[in-house]
Amino acid sequence: MHDVMGNHYLFCNQCDAPIDQWNNNLRYVKDSFFARHFLFELVTPFSSNSLFRELYQYVRPYDHQLRFKSDDVVMEDLIHMLGSEELQVWLLFNEHFDNLPDHIYEAQPMAGSEANSSLAGNKSARASSPRSNQGSSGSGQPAAASNSAKASVHESGSAAAAGVTGASSKAVLPSNLVEAKVILEQRRKQIAATGYQPKYSDKELEHMAQHGDVGAERFQVRFMETNYLSSPKEPTEHLSGAMGRVMKGETGEGAKYWSTSLDQLEDADTDPQLICEKLGLTYDQKADYCLVIVDTQKAVPMTGVKSVSATFENVSEFANTELPEDFPKSFTDETMTPKFQEKYAQHYKAADQQEYFEDEWSSKSFDRYLNSTDLSKADKKLMKQRFDMHGTIGNNEDYLGNGLTKNNNPSVDQKYGVVETLNFERQKINLAQLDQANAISIIPSLRPV
Repeated sequence: MHDVMGNHYLFCNQCDAPIDQWNNNLRYVKDSFFARHFLFELVTPFSSNSLFRELYQYVRPYDHQLRFKSDDVVMEDLIHMLGSEELQVWLLFNEHFDNLPDHIYEAQPMAGSEANSSLAGNKSARASSPRSNQGSSGSGQPAAASNSAKASVHESGSAAAAGVTGASSKAVLPSNLVEAKVILEQRRKQIAATGYQPKYSDKELEHMAQHGDVGAERFQVRFMETNYLSSPKEPTEHLSGAMGRVMKGETGEGAKYWSTSLDQLEDADTDPQLICEKLGLTYDQKADYCLVIVDTQKAVPMTGVKSVSATFENVSEFANTELPEDFPKSFTDETMTPKFQEKYAQHYKAADQQEYFEDEWSSKSFDRYLNSTDLSKADKKLMKQRFDMHGTIGNNEDYLGNGLTKNNNPSVDQKYGVVETLNFERQKINLAQLDQANAISIIPSLRPV
């Protein structure tokens, strides 16, 4: 059977699943939200309800109560079957069509008037399979990201470590970059239909920040303005830019940036305003934003990235280790505290409101503001050094120091947005190199829902 994007699927029960042969089982359909979308995007020449009844009868051939069940009940039963893996779905590549396991029920791919009037005729035998390249590329890879390829929803390390009831069941862990992108497509549909609702509560986020390891999750996301995709030195070269501004530290030289995991951010879809608000940033309607999804299994060996949860303690240790001369322990001990952060935010915002940064965002501009205050010489020096840290490392005026971003969405009654990480790539790698290695997927020119 195939979906609206031309991708072909094999349906089988638990006994016939080709577990030992393939690793492309679509685990994302275990989530009820994604399962529903998946089922309705299957192509059929007759009604979807007839198709669902065929699938139901295949899985439970001895259930004689099927004819008494309503269409809605059949649909819910199918979703339950997918969730419990009583019914399994496998994405088919070209090489699989010649080696389909015996006694597996595969619905014949249907295409308009050529479709058969039934799913597969004999359910105990394998249906005939297409040998063409439809639904896959010449290399045997999927031709396009299917709208039905959804997230793999199961327990993540971060959510499990959170120790909060319900958090682990919300975790979204795709199997590859294709699924990662489609997670966001489906979230957009959900937000358009029912509005935005944050996935994790403040309590869950606090536990994840303290006890989880969001930076260790396989899929991370980097949100930035699209113009950073190209380097200022090579503005016409596509993807000549990097994940962030290059920083030279004690352990290497490469991009330094702040990010979070796909699981933390996917509930905001690719809506740039929602993302900004979750990340504690100010949304600029005139800016063009992009989202870079990173497969760390492929990226880390190339970049040597070092990631830490963005707490006062971790950021201080990072600064002391990588930039000891600029930000020694004596400095971070005094400034990386809630009390000093509050003072810094107060003075930074005052400087901004008084337009000291109108002509140039620089240490000199902030110094001019500081000279207009009644702060002592020592306090001015400390504030200026904290501003330099803001510029170099990125812990801005809204930095909370607890590993979480500030929620800037006024319609959401929560204090926090996501668990965030500070990242330092210790090898100079540009986006083109990561893209060529299939380590990233870029979604440019983000638009609000």
